[in-house]
Amino acid sequence: MKIKLLTLIFLSLILFACRPRQPKESAATDTKQEFACMKWLQGTWKERNDSAENYQEWTMPNDTTIQETGWTKKGSDSSATEKFLVQREDDGIIMSVELAEQEGAPPLYFHLVSNKNGEHVFEDQNNNYPQRLILRLNPDGSLYYRQEGIRDGQSLFNEQIMNKIK
Repeated sequence: MKIKLLTLIFLSLILFACRPRQPKESAATDTKQEFACMKWLQGTWKERNDSAENYQEWTMPNDTTIQETGWTKKGSDSSATEKFLVQREDDGIIMSVELAEQEGAPPLYFHLVSNKNGEHVFEDQNNNYPQRLILRLNPDGSLYYRQEGIRDGQSLFNEQIMNKIK
């Protein structure tokens, strides 16, 4: 009886120790994969409307940072509109935004909350405006960019569809 019990325990230990182990996905690995999905943003994007041309230039200086500089061109005049800095950290992807219309104000910070099928949604409900930013690669290869949120009790949004020129 004692031998059977010891044999059963021994076999159980062997089976448990030899079972295939599932690799643990760390948060760092997840954010690295999510960040890699954003590489399509690199390049210069342009939107033309009746009154101006809007540009966004996205660069990736290293494997943890994507930078964006936006500007508007009206005739021969150009003015900066925003600067984005997207950074991959072990616990998530953070975007800081400096809007020209809020000159002198500290940057706004957003956290990546969704990253599916070429659409990247960043949010921070504590921001004044905007509270959400959406970047999406459309099927035609264009960039859909949307700012949305509530300001002074009103629901507002601003959206652009931009084509890659470089």
